[in-house]
Amino acid sequence: MEYNDLYFQSQPQSVCFRISPEDMEHIQEERLQSSTSTSSFLSIEHENERLLQSERADQEYTHTIERIDEHKSTIHKIVDQMIARYTDNAFMLPRVIKYLSNLSTTFENMDNAHQERIKQNAILSHEKRKFIRNFLETHNYYYCQASGRYFHYPTDDTIIGRLEIVDEDDVLYNVLSSISSNRELMPYKQRLRIQTMSAIKMRSVLQCVPETRSIQTVIQCFYPAVFSSRTLAKYFLTILGDNIRGNTSNTVEKVYHMLSPKSKSFIGEINHACNQFFGVNLFQSFRYRYHPEFAFSQLRLLDIQDNIDNDQMWFPAINRNILDILLVACHYSQIYESADNYLTQYSNDDEIVDRVFYLKNKSQTELLDTFLSEYFSPAVQSVSMKLRVGASERVIAESHTTATTTSSISWKNMNYLWKHFLEAKHLPNVIFQQTFKPLLIERIPTKYNQETDSFYNIYSKYLPNVQRFLNFWDKEIVEDDSDYAVLELGEIAILFKKWLVEKCQENAVSFTETQLVGLLSHYYGDSVQVIDGRYVYGISCKMWNKREDIEHAVQAMNETVDDPYTFYCNYIVKHKKGKYQLLVSKKYFIEVSASVSNS
Repeated sequence: MEYNDLYFQSQPQSVCFRISPEDMEHIQEERLQSSTSTSSFLSIEHENERLLQSERADQEYTHTIERIDEHKSTIHKIVDQMIARYTDNAFMLPRVIKYLSNLSTTFENMDNAHQERIKQNAILSHEKRKFIRNFLETHNYYYCQASGRYFHYPTDDTIIGRLEIVDEDDVLYNVLSSISSNRELMPYKQRLRIQTMSAIKMRSVLQCVPETRSIQTVIQCFYPAVFSSRTLAKYFLTILGDNIRGNTSNTVEKVYHMLSPKSKSFIGEINHACNQFFGVNLFQSFRYRYHPEFAFSQLRLLDIQDNIDNDQMWFPAINRNILDILLVACHYSQIYESADNYLTQYSNDDEIVDRVFYLKNKSQTELLDTFLSEYFSPAVQSVSMKLRVGASERVIAESHTTATTTSSISWKNMNYLWKHFLEAKHLPNVIFQQTFKPLLIERIPTKYNQETDSFYNIYSKYLPNVQRFLNFWDKEIVEDDSDYAVLELGEIAILFKKWLVEKCQENAVSFTETQLVGLLSHYYGDSVQVIDGRYVYGISCKMWNKREDIEHAVQAMNETVDDPYTFYCNYIVKHKKGKYQLLVSKKYFIEVSASVSNS
């Protein structure tokens, strides 16, 4: 007999399994059927056919019983006619009598044979079911209808459970090998193969229960690299699972999970894998910006680490465990029912619950009231806050000493404070400009003057520091078109502190790099651009000549210096006195020192 050779790649080595042309024909037929049908089509069709046959047999029996007397009369007539017909036939008459006399035995044997077939079929069906059950328990194969992929989840104690994709040929090889090892099932291997493959396709990978070790490994992928707590990591995984399983409809209204725009690459990477392996899109609930059609009750805040845009912090672990991540996400969604339900019913971190539902439990007016109460107070002191920006005068806050102290905040400054409030609360911009101003005026109508577009008799503790920074910028920062004229945001923050302490004899004030970006963008617009979230080109500071420091350090070096940058740092610390030492980055030092050496 001729055979076709099919090679299946199997761990730990390649295995050759020989399949006859007859088996190959059955396999090809089954594959064709499976590509155009649902995973349970074959088993459902077989069960429907069996039920239909049973129903027909019951109907035939009922019909026979109802006409039993008529059938008896007909049978008697037939017997009488046969005896009368062969009464004069010496050959046939004895045979007719003998045949009729043995009918009881014949029918009894027929019934016994039928009962034996039923018994054997029951035993065979039991053995088939037992085989399929044992095969599924020992091999742990699963299937995804949307992507048409087979999966395997090992449960060997020596192996950390990790979901893996397997080829259909590998699954088929193991099915046929297992059938071949049972001689009693060999005559039925084609039908059993089809039934087993159908049973595997009915096991959705979304229903697979991960091992505890897998769950802990997955949580470690997200905490602390991506989220600040295990509770947030589990909440995020449950959100993923809700989106994969289409579980978002369990809530009364659609829910949107607000994320930092920095996390687009992170979510996109997971979504790409989910599309590839499970055939599902994850973007149903994730949003990076607020839209007016969103009600506050639909919003959930999901805080993520600020360095999420650095994919080296999370990509290796996510990429290595992506299938287990999707598996654990589906598992959490199933056992907790929904992400909201996990937080309210299963987590014990009230602070995180309050944070996630911060906007859900507020209205626009309540959020504005929080802004007003935390950022403003009645004017209680006389403060002069005028400064020069270029040729125009910029008013931060202006007060006049009269019988009663008054203070004013321009609309532009009020708008900046609102942005500051959103940033401090880590909130998306949930009230747009065309809505924000009318609502704010409505909340404090007696304090707004339309002619000056300012709010009077109100004071904010945050504006004096803003005024100080803008004073520093206008007095100390100059345009510079020379080579290597650039300041980093961190350097600007240190220079501002140094200016306050050494030139103004005031206490140091700290601004984060994010706050500096907001200040420069709001008050200077396109004239000052921050590149890559860190660099401001074309400017220099009167207080610090970066290039001159490097030149002095290079001139002081000799040929024995092994590390020029370390020498530069030590040189500056030794020769530059003061509370705030200013050192350039190593990259900047290398570029400028090379230029100095060549000049």
